[in-house]
Amino acid sequence: MFNTGTSLDQTINKAKLEGIILDTGILSIYLVGIYEELTHNANMLKKFKEGTDIYPILKKMIPSFRTYITLSILVETQGVLSSRVKQKNAYKIIHETIPYLLRMTEQPINKNDLLGEKGILKYGLVDISILSCSEKHNRYILTNDTPLEDKAKKENKKVLSICQLRAHYYTYYNK
Repeated sequence: MFNTGTSLDQTINKAKLEGIILDTGILSIYLVGIYEELTHNANMLKKFKEGTDIYPILKKMIPSFRTYITLSILVETQGVLSSRVKQKNAYKIIHETIPYLLRMTEQPINKNDLLGEKGILKYGLVDISILSCSEKHNRYILTNDTPLEDKAKKENKKVLSICQLRAHYYTYYNK
């Protein structure tokens, strides 16, 4: 997908090998985009800021990566979907995209380890679980959440920013 000889390409290739942990916002957009394609119902993705811009990138990228989620990411994703597209539609989206979710690997995190992490008050359990999994399992974080991205970079975690990927994608691949 990405092969323009840039340092971002090198980072993307490393992330393919080491794996990416999807943040809730990224997973939500990805699942809604898949659902829209499966059902030919194109009215939900627009309810997500940047959803229509980000989904084409995620559609090309995620299937070619070793992709990880935590149970807390999956649960929070259902909550995000429920708040954006109504609860009954959130259930439909999760149900229809189960085959895609099953292709992702669950990255377990011990609750005692999670609860012992600093930053829960500021970042919440899900973001802390993402940061912890990134560190413990040497994974990249794919996010569109600026506070999470900033914290991850400050802690020298491996991050793929959707902003970088979008600029790269639209510069080189979507002319």
